[in-house]
Amino acid sequence: PQPEILIDPTVQEIVDLVDADSVLASVQQLQDFVSRYSTYDSCLSAANWIADKFNGYGLDSVYFQYHTSGHAPNVIGVKRGVLYPDSIYTVICGHFDATSYMAPEIAPGADDNASGTTAAIEAARVMQNYDFEYSIRYMAFSGEEFGLYGSEYYAQQAYTQGDSMRGVFNADMIAYSDAQPEDLEVIGKTSNPSCDWLADFFIAAADTYTTLLTNKHLTNNWIPSDNQSFLDYGYAALLGIEDYGVVNPWYHSPGDTIGSGYNDNAFCTEVTKAHVAAVAIMAVPYETGAEEVTDVRIGTPKLSIYPTVHSSHFTIAFDGPDPSIAIYDATGRLVKNFNLKSEISNLQSAVSWSGVDNTGQKLSSGVYFVCAESTDFKAIEKLVLVR
Repeated sequence: PQPEILIDPTVQEIVDLVDADSVLASVQQLQDFVSRYSTYDSCLSAANWIADKFNGYGLDSVYFQYHTSGHAPNVIGVKRGVLYPDSIYTVICGHFDATSYMAPEIAPGADDNASGTTAAIEAARVMQNYDFEYSIRYMAFSGEEFGLYGSEYYAQQAYTQGDSMRGVFNADMIAYSDAQPEDLEVIGKTSNPSCDWLADFFIAAADTYTTLLTNKHLTNNWIPSDNQSFLDYGYAALLGIEDYGVVNPWYHSPGDTIGSGYNDNAFCTEVTKAHVAAVAIMAVPYETGAEEVTDVRIGTPKLSIYPTVHSSHFTIAFDGPDPSIAIYDATGRLVKNFNLKSEISNLQSAVSWSGVDNTGQKLSSGVYFVCAESTDFKAIEKLVLVR
């Protein structure tokens, strides 16, 4: 049975921020690269533009993931959860590369798949001023049109390092209507892993927060989109797509542009709202009342790092009772933890860190996050390790 989802005012606020003009502007910008063929220079330019958008929305880390020689990289944006900043996260994704019979010079890919990429970008935009208990990853994959290259690499790496994903929502071709009202096909696997529960959850979220019509399809056949890569490694992952089987007459053609292949911005906006709702619910909004925020800012417990940029030596001090201190890399992976149980309340504890992980191996240059936590207080700060 479909789960019942009660309206959460915070989720409703976030969904209401999704804006049709913002969606259209993002698709237009991606289309304006003329070609996003994965091995073409302009696809790399598109990757840089997406990364700039993610950075502009204040994500905790944004990085390129290189996967196949000659191809543009994946673009990964990470919003760290307040309670669970480690490798437990929800994914919203879409591929940003495109193709056509005039590729590599011309491949505008408005519907396929500036639309799905925009869903991830818009999600990052509307969630930027909200905190969540669980981490969220906003992903734009390259190499999809060559055989899911980018997502396959990401999913394999995530599986190897033991990442746990609460759910994966992949948007691919969500802006062409061949009938009114158009509905969204929600496609997942029947078993190993079962996506039945995830599809029911997504549909319930869409029913609660949007006017979107949906159809559920479960299959054990290969699904030709990036969610298949996650399914291959046992992660529950859905595809949201305009039709079950390609109907768009401008598919993989120079005519996949706004007004032709992309002919229903209102539908794309509503699909984006459904994805935003599902991700926000699954990541769990972290509620902090005004008084609580004030207390955290002026209260005694504080996390301080000195220096914040160094090659090998940091002092991390936490003023609070019974602290535990952990360090995470930019992808959310735990690399080092300290357990300090003081016998005296409010004793300031300090540790030295030389840029090594729990096994003593030197870590590479990059941004790292220090998370200090005691019984009733939590703080996160950044440091930069420069080798």
